[in-house]
Amino acid sequence: MSILLALFVATFTPLVSFLESTTALTSQVSTRTALSGDSPTTCDCLFCEVKEAQFKLAQLESALVKSSQDLNAKGLHARECEKKIEDLNLEIDLLKTALKSFEDVSSHAKEKLSALEGELQLLWSVSRRNNFEIHTLEHRVHDAEKRLNAVTSKAEKMADIVSEQWIQIQQLEQAVQMIQVRALKVRRQLRTARCPFVKFVRSLFAERLEMLKGILDPYIATGRSVLERSPHHLQRTFSTVEYCHHWI
Repeated sequence: MSILLALFVATFTPLVSFLESTTALTSQVSTRTALSGDSPTTCDCLFCEVKEAQFKLAQLESALVKSSQDLNAKGLHARECEKKIEDLNLEIDLLKTALKSFEDVSSHAKEKLSALEGELQLLWSVSRRNNFEIHTLEHRVHDAEKRLNAVTSKAEKMADIVSEQWIQIQQLEQAVQMIQVRALKVRRQLRTARCPFVKFVRSLFAERLEMLKGILDPYIATGRSVLERSPHHLQRTFSTVEYCHHWI
């Protein structure tokens, strides 16, 4: 708006001054014509000057109209420019606001990125520590497996040795039992060999016992348990007889 005022003042100030000077000149000519009795030639000159001045005034008025139109056009253009400037200023303000928001978002993103980088470094350190611990545990597990295999092998060897020793112990027990049975038989034979009554009974019933054994042979399959118990009964009977005989 200030530009329009400056253009208006610069355009119309000389024109107003010229109009004032022309009006003053016309009034002076009229006054001189009325007061003095000049010659018609002088009056004609003055009127020619007035006509020329009026012509120039008409030209100036035409120029003024044209200048007014130009001024209006320039004013419209200036208003359009001012409107564009206002729009540009508004866009600039919006861009500044967006830039500030973007800077805030960028700053927040940088802070978040820094925090994520810190967390990533922490996770990397934890991962390295976990990998080291896993490697250590794997080494320990490998050593434990070796020790377990060694202990298992020793246990298997010990089990084999124990089995062999147990078999040997059973064999020794059987041998001891057989030796005890043989020793008992030997002691009994020695006792019976020293007793005349037992010798007499054996010599008296030996043939009959052999005959009885021959008769009972077909029934051994069915009555084996009875026959197996019979020698024991006879043995106990002879032992009792021997004991009583010694007492007698």
